[in-house]
Amino acid sequence: MIKDKIKTREELIDICAGLKRKSQKICFTSGVFDLIHAGHIDYLAKAKAMGDVLIIGLNSDGSTKNYKGPDRPIVPEQQRAVVMAGLESVDYVFIFDERRNKKNIELLKPDFYIKAGDYTESELTSKEIVEKAGGQARLIPIVSDISTTDIITAITRAEGSDSELIVEDKAAYFKTKPLKTGPAVILDRDGTINEEIEYLHEPDKFVLLPKALEGMK
Repeated sequence: MIKDKIKTREELIDICAGLKRKSQKICFTSGVFDLIHAGHIDYLAKAKAMGDVLIIGLNSDGSTKNYKGPDRPIVPEQQRAVVMAGLESVDYVFIFDERRNKKNIELLKPDFYIKAGDYTESELTSKEIVEKAGGQARLIPIVSDISTTDIITAITRAEGSDSELIVEDKAAYFKTKPLKTGPAVILDRDGTINEEIEYLHEPDKFVLLPKALEGMK
């Protein structure tokens, strides 16, 4: 069952310990996985092939907004977890709030910490941590020229969105363009356009002053 694949990190600590006692090789990777595409499927299948069990750490909505922008993710975390759990290559999914994987690796102690090939080994901030825990860091080359950013761009163009797509530091998000407005006139109400009545809150007591409506028009 899909729901049985979705766990908390605390539950997975015991699950991983049990898998290690059975000499099962644990593969771990993480990401937002906002809009699943063919590149993700290829990457995850290769990640699973490196061991016996593939665990996905899913960035929470909060952690995603922190580094991908205020309009991401597009798909909420619980829905993303269900999609990931529905993939054949994925054995377990959990949601985490941190930006980095330091705590995940220290708690789960995977045999392989896997990232996509758009990173370099020098960018893997958790490489030393996983090696200290007895595991290895692995990179999987990207062979499919597909990205979530490209998909968002295509949707934006197709829909004629008024938002501007911002792409920076491997992240994409929308920046809403301000509405075009003309000059505005701001008026006081009581005693200016209507008769002054203390604590006016009843519509039937609202009375416009003479020529006020014509003046506003």
